[in-house]
Amino acid sequence: MAMKRIWKQSLALTLALSTAFTGIPVHAETADTGSESGTKDEVKAAFYWDFESGEAGSGAELVGAAEVGEGTGRSSKVLKLTGGKAHGDGHLKLPEKLFSGVGKDGFTVSMWIKPTEANDKYARVFEASTKEFGTHGDDWWSAWPEIAVAVGKGDWDTEIHAGANAETGKAVKNAQAKVNASGSYLGADEWKYLTLSISPDSYKVYVDGAVLETVWDTDTEKQSNMQAALEELFKDNFQQTLKYVAIGSSTYTGAKDLTGEIDNVSFFNTALTAEQTKALYDADGVAQVEITDPGETDPGETDPGETDPGESKFAETPVYSFDFEDGTAGKGTFEGKASVKEDYNKGKVLSLEGGSMTLPQDLFSKLGTDGFTISMWVKADSDTGNYTKVFDASNAPLGQSYSGHNWSEPDFAFAAGGDVYDMTLYVGDPQTECASKTKLKYKEHISRTKWQHMVVSISPDDYKIYFDGKEVSYDDAQGSTQAVKTVLPKLFADNYLASLKYASIGKSYYTSDANFKGLADDINFYAKALSADEAADLYKSYGEIKNETEPITMSIDMDKDNMTGDIKHGATGFLYGIGEDNVPDVNLMTAIKPYMCEQKPPEGLQHPNGDILVMADTFIEAGGDSIQIACPDIYADWPYEIEKTEDGKNDYTKYAEKLKVMAQQIKDAGLSDKAVYVIYNEPEGNWFTSIWSGNMDEFNNAWKLAYDAVKSVDPDAKIAGPNFATYHGSQLEKYMKFCAENVFLTR
Repeated sequence: MAMKRIWKQSLALTLALSTAFTGIPVHAETADTGSESGTKDEVKAAFYWDFESGEAGSGAELVGAAEVGEGTGRSSKVLKLTGGKAHGDGHLKLPEKLFSGVGKDGFTVSMWIKPTEANDKYARVFEASTKEFGTHGDDWWSAWPEIAVAVGKGDWDTEIHAGANAETGKAVKNAQAKVNASGSYLGADEWKYLTLSISPDSYKVYVDGAVLETVWDTDTEKQSNMQAALEELFKDNFQQTLKYVAIGSSTYTGAKDLTGEIDNVSFFNTALTAEQTKALYDADGVAQVEITDPGETDPGETDPGETDPGESKFAETPVYSFDFEDGTAGKGTFEGKASVKEDYNKGKVLSLEGGSMTLPQDLFSKLGTDGFTISMWVKADSDTGNYTKVFDASNAPLGQSYSGHNWSEPDFAFAAGGDVYDMTLYVGDPQTECASKTKLKYKEHISRTKWQHMVVSISPDDYKIYFDGKEVSYDDAQGSTQAVKTVLPKLFADNYLASLKYASIGKSYYTSDANFKGLADDINFYAKALSADEAADLYKSYGEIKNETEPITMSIDMDKDNMTGDIKHGATGFLYGIGEDNVPDVNLMTAIKPYMCEQKPPEGLQHPNGDILVMADTFIEAGGDSIQIACPDIYADWPYEIEKTEDGKNDYTKYAEKLKVMAQQIKDAGLSDKAVYVIYNEPEGNWFTSIWSGNMDEFNNAWKLAYDAVKSVDPDAKIAGPNFATYHGSQLEKYMKFCAENVFLTR
């Protein structure tokens, strides 16, 4: 049996701190000590990785060549890093939520490490930054915010770049240090136990349980002192913005990835003392055990129960919790296109783009009858409907009825909201019309396109809604329903709650409602009605959640020895780029090698120049291949005018006659092989508004009329379309099917 497993079963030490531990729920497993769990003063790792499963686990991700395998000189599975050649060779990416529970008590990261001799001096053992890894070159003294521990042997071993300039984003306080200045503090090719313990007033590095001397650089042109950097690190919870964290890699591409082996990686939401660090080392670094600080609290010291007013004191344990860090639905079930995706601001989240997540059927039976709370982070898409359900529960299966007794069957739902209701509570027998029903319309609604924290707290005598930790008022008894306090007692009576076995995130009881579109995360169910203070503390416990747009990056391989062929210039073109013959002149255009352009038809009235018959010779002489003709630009107005029939409908036969004249002129000019007829331009914004509702009949029929008109004059004519103003998936599918059925795709 591996050594670490023996430790898990036999060690039972206690870590009693002089300050109470508060923070996010513990992710590490509890040690099997044969006794009950300890008191609230225990400190356990918030995150822990022992790699015994053969995978990264606990929300971490193996990147590149990083893998888990049998350790060298250690009878257990370890993280194996084979980098050393370049940045990005292989590392362990840690969860973006790692620092979200870190407050004024500081934090500790510890691990067993066996670096090789081949490591570059700047290879990172551990790094946390506000910038995504691999996004900066060798601009070391740009000083982007980070905490870094290098393998050593260089001019520094550890550094802090803290705070962020509002304009540049660069750190405002910087500090670097040498550890054990007489040589490499980690050595090479032997196992060492490294611990980094950091608080607002202390920065300690331990190897094998013993603190090492740390000498901070005093080059005032580059550095702040260590204390100033630490203060800036914890100012306004800046430490919680360090969302990009890794073992073995850096935000700078100039730093090669670490090569070596790693085991028993622990992360604590407090700065461990020297005694606690030694006890952890003696326990082989197994963080699930409880480690005792032999020291006693000075009676004159601060009450351990006191916390910083800005920190979260939330400590409730949910009955069910879904954080999606392992990439699965947990105890839930994904339906349709629901999946876990990577979000730029929150990491792994639930994506509801045409799907839903079914919740456990025993959910409400575990919430009790005294009250309960549902909380989650939500980011609704801009086009999610007001009636779509973020959450719905009923005593009959969801999605079985279109309108169910005029939308009056039992359900308990939170809608995306807007100009309609935000909550419905209908209590009654399955699939029958309810006599007890209430609807609420919130004074504020779920936001679109940004993350928002929602807490709904419910008891037999009250209903509370909180957005981002603040209570939101509501209009009661909407749509001729009853007051919410009249219906709530019925929800909790006669074990009715337990009958709500069918519950979902994103799916409605009624098929008349589309599925919710957007993202969700950290979905929790508590067996108590949270107070206003508890709702605020729960919101604070996640730290700052930003709503930043993910930057778009593009990489281009400029390896001259790995050419894929000649440059085609296929994307070179313009809209109405040529006004008249030789304007601009051929010499100028030849240099950019134009491939295609779009111009107006012969004698078109939409623009004063750009006629295909006038500009074609210039474009072709410059090497151009295709000239798209915006055929409706034959008309003068925008939106385009259209002749009408006697009964007031659009007369597309008149337009078809214009197309015939147009085709004859282009054919006579010898341009059949160059011209491409765009027979409709942004049709849903002009003549065919029915496209928006999904009705394609009018457009398809008009398309066939126009297509046949052009082809009747010039069978070799090339025709392009449908040229929608925006993307319509289902409409495009209908159009393509129509074309296939009418042989347009093969002619």
